[in-house]
Amino acid sequence: MNEELFYAMALTRLTNFNFQQTLELYKAVGSAQQIYEHRNDIGDLVEACSPRLVEALKDWTEAMKRADFEQKFMQEHQIRAMTPLDDDYPQRLTECADAPIVIYYRGNADLNQSKVVNIVGTRQCTQYGKDLIHRFVLDLRQMCPQVLVVSGLAYGVDICAHKEALDDGYETVAVLAHGLDQIYPYHHREIAVKM
Repeated sequence: MNEELFYAMALTRLTNFNFQQTLELYKAVGSAQQIYEHRNDIGDLVEACSPRLVEALKDWTEAMKRADFEQKFMQEHQIRAMTPLDDDYPQRLTECADAPIVIYYRGNADLNQSKVVNIVGTRQCTQYGKDLIHRFVLDLRQMCPQVLVVSGLAYGVDICAHKEALDDGYETVAVLAHGLDQIYPYHHREIAVKM
C-alpha cells in the first residue's frame, strides 16, 4: 500500500472525519504526506487552519496505529482504498466541497463511468415500485448499455435497484452508511457478494 494512502487514512482520523475541513487542508498543501511532513508548521502554510486543528495535527501516533490496523484489515478482506490523487477516484466527487480524501472500495466496477444513475427510495417498496424499477432498468439497458447503477444496499427500493442492475448486466455499486467490516442488512450479503 502506498504511503500517501496511509497518511490520508491517518489524516481523516485526526480531523475527526470533518470531510470539508480535511479536503480544504488537503488541497491547500497538496497531499496527506505533505501535511504529515509539515505537521509542526502547518499553521504557517495554511492560514485558515484553526488553532484546534493545528494542535491535533502535531501528534499522529494514534491515527497512524489505526491506519496500520485498517491497512491490515483491508489486505485480509480484499478492500481497496483510494485518494483524490488516484486515477480511479470518482472524479465527480472532486467537485464536492466535502468529498472524502479516502474512499474504501471492494469490487471491480468503474466508478468513473460516463453515465451514472442513482436509484434510492423508501424501505417499504410496493409491488408497483418494484415493477417500475424493473421496467426502468430494462428500458435503460436498451437505450444506454454502459451505465453504473448506484444505490445503498438498504431494504426496499435500494436492494431492488441492485438486483435489477445485476439481472440486466449493469455494474452496480452500493454506497454504505457504515464501513466494509460488515454488511447491513445481513440478508443482502448474497447480493453484495455478486456486486
